[in-house]
Amino acid sequence: MKFGVSGCTRECSEAQGKDVGIIATEKGWNLYVCGNGGMKPRHADLLAADIDRETLIKYLDRFMMFYIRTADKLTRTAPWLENLEGGIDYLKAVIIDDKTGAERTSGRRDGAPA
Repeated sequence: MKFGVSGCTRECSEAQGKDVGIIATEKGWNLYVCGNGGMKPRHADLLAADIDRETLIKYLDRFMMFYIRTADKLTRTAPWLENLEGGIDYLKAVIIDDKTGAERTSGRRDGAPA
């Protein structure tokens, strides 16, 4: 899994071409997911905009755990998202709205599984 972090919106680190991209904004952070370089490049989708550091970490944790639990071994995030029923809208429901109840059922405040 490849991560890219950029300290400004110029995005010199090409964060949108990574599995996870984090780009600083004037109001916080934009979180992008499921980008891909290589033979079939794909810009990442915006998962959340202008979020604070604590929320960024919570969403990263939820994204990683959901991906690990649902992706087939060696599947990159871009094709995984393309094959995910509901696509980015469903992913937002899982990560942002906690549709799966990870935070309620884990016993941890950060939403990680117990």
